[in-house]
Amino acid sequence: MIRSEGLLLFQRKTAKYKSLIFCILMVILISFILSGVFFLRAIAHDGRVELSPEPPIEVRIGLQIEDMVEVDKQEESFTLVGALRMEWSDPRLAFDQEECQCEVKVFTEDDFLQFQTEFENRWPDFTFYNQHGDQYVQNRVVVLEPDGSAMYFERFTARFHGDFDFHRYPFDSQEFVIHIDMLYPDYVFYLSELPSFSSIAEGVGEEEFTLSNLTTHLSSINSSLGVESSRYSVSFKGPRHLEYYIFRIFLPVLGILAIAYAVFFLSDYHKRVELTLVNVMFLITFSFSLADNYPRLGYPTFLDAIMTLTLIINVTIVLISVYMKLLENQNKAEQAGLLDKKLKKLYPLLLVLSLLLIVIVFFLVY
Repeated sequence: MIRSEGLLLFQRKTAKYKSLIFCILMVILISFILSGVFFLRAIAHDGRVELSPEPPIEVRIGLQIEDMVEVDKQEESFTLVGALRMEWSDPRLAFDQEECQCEVKVFTEDDFLQFQTEFENRWPDFTFYNQHGDQYVQNRVVVLEPDGSAMYFERFTARFHGDFDFHRYPFDSQEFVIHIDMLYPDYVFYLSELPSFSSIAEGVGEEEFTLSNLTTHLSSINSSLGVESSRYSVSFKGPRHLEYYIFRIFLPVLGILAIAYAVFFLSDYHKRVELTLVNVMFLITFSFSLADNYPRLGYPTFLDAIMTLTLIINVTIVLISVYMKLLENQNKAEQAGLLDKKLKKLYPLLLVLSLLLIVIVFFLVY
């Protein structure tokens, strides 16, 4: 009886320890599993290893500028027509020619959804990072070779945001930049240059700009998805056509300044006041007629400075002419004549010095 009670007590203690040992082992096992999961996530986030056995796929990319449609100075944006081409090779896209009874597979814009569905979106999807508004795709085609080689071509019209600087307007030269970002991480798809494709088509130009000096740049960026992705940047410069501004703006301004100087050769001060007032009214009307061409900015431009200087000169001459008329009425015509001679000599000098100061400020300081 005593032995039976002792054996029963021993079995109870052993069962208790077995439960404790089992709980400890389960905790250790769960800890190992969770540690492994967090470790793999950390490695995948840092991009140091690939979770899939496939190596990253090189995508050769190029962009051709076919037409510049519009440059919006107020919104600091530009609209262009471009042609995008990508080439890559993916064994998962390979197919049997005998099975499909075709040499190549061609998917046009009407069949593009079929291509995405058939190959489970295994293509280097991208986005225009600085696109401003909607994109209109005119043509789109995917061509697949039996060995998995692929070519994607797209002709589009889109508007992009530009970081413009109008301090020297209209003698400014703007830089137009387009950023193309891969949606996939760079350990899945990465970009490289497609030789001899990126360019500006011959004869491309906008009414205001002459497009030239196209350059490309490859980089890696931290995308909004929190992964490192490839970026392809295309930039080109555009100095303005100056003929319009010379004939439409600067020649009339030069005429206004010449009239302002011509009044010094009139002996009748009353006629001077009338002529300079007409000159000021013409200048104000002329400025309003050009308002649509001015970029609405928070800083002055070179053209703003020229127009302001022209207004100041004409208003000053109005005031001087009125003062000389008062001197004449006070029988001080000789004093008015001496002042008139000095101003006639000082006007060209002060005008040249003022223009030189404006050029220094806007072309050497800014």
